[in-house]
Amino acid sequence: MVSVNTLGFERLNLSKDQLGVDVDEEGNIIGTLRDVELSDRKEIRPTFEDFIKGITMGMEEAIELGITSIHDNITFESLPVYFHLIKNNKMKLRVYGIVYEDMIDEIIKMGIDRSFGDKWFKIGACKLMTDGAISSRSAYLYEDYDDKEGEKGFALYDKNKLDEMIVKVHDANLQIAAHAIGDRAISDVIESIEKNIDEAECRVALHRIEHAEILRKEDVEKSKKLNLVYSMQPNFVWRWGLVGVNSLYEQRLGKERTMLNNPFRWVLDNNLIVAFGSDGMPLGPLYGIKGALFHSNPELRLTLEEAIRCYTLYPAITAREEKIKGTIEPGKLADLVVLNKNLDEIELEEFHNVKINYTIIGGEIVYNQI
Repeated sequence: MVSVNTLGFERLNLSKDQLGVDVDEEGNIIGTLRDVELSDRKEIRPTFEDFIKGITMGMEEAIELGITSIHDNITFESLPVYFHLIKNNKMKLRVYGIVYEDMIDEIIKMGIDRSFGDKWFKIGACKLMTDGAISSRSAYLYEDYDDKEGEKGFALYDKNKLDEMIVKVHDANLQIAAHAIGDRAISDVIESIEKNIDEAECRVALHRIEHAEILRKEDVEKSKKLNLVYSMQPNFVWRWGLVGVNSLYEQRLGKERTMLNNPFRWVLDNNLIVAFGSDGMPLGPLYGIKGALFHSNPELRLTLEEAIRCYTLYPAITAREEKIKGTIEPGKLADLVVLNKNLDEIELEEFHNVKINYTIIGGEIVYNQI
């Protein structure tokens, strides 16, 4: 599923009669394409200079939101951009790279694994896309979507291919980062890891499941012996997962499953690592913290201290960088954020007014709103 603006439609020369182009009730193109392959369309591909500008702007926006490090999905096009920025001393924040599955063979040939990189840029993981998304009803579920009978989403790998990729990434000394949103997709990933990787090796590898929005308790418990990391996005709860407001999750999944979406509490209570991120929707951690603290289900809510740890220490552990960052203490990188309010002392309504006073990276003030 792809969203395209007016300029995109003009460059692609798409018409409302083409397969996969969505229109409204009046027949007007509304900007979404389904099952349309755009990756090779040169008329909309950014140039190398566009990528430099875009990634630099993204870093600057992140810094303004109080972000000092990111875990970023890396493509064949963005990798040389990062190398360019490193060579020219233009990295603005620290990046832990997650390459896509179509890059794994080239990455292995290049001899890149989790030992590659420095305090500014590392490559440590490979992303495997095992299902889709709730919005497009392509996340792979055990039960039907509430608003479309008979639709359960689908797996993007058959089980043999999933096994093959799980083994390939693990054997390459890279972290598995399996995109799995639906409960059935999550189950398949855990089953494949359990079947194909030695338990002792797996516990050290810290393989991760990305998103895990619809998650079963039994799969969380199975994850314990494998020491899996859950890379989750609490901003999804605040943006799409609240109950009683006709939210996206409630439309697609119904009230009962929506009340159990993104169960951070289950994962933490099983002594597993939860690494919070944003998926860029939206980017700011303060927005995401609201989702963790004010989940519609009180039994799944985190404390403020837990939510902050999921944005700081746990992502550092996930990237095996906890010895140099993730907490404020002597001997670690001085990557700090100063807010204009004490989060312990404010109510939910005030979160919108919290500002970043300073973002400090390596002891240097890189953003100052004072």
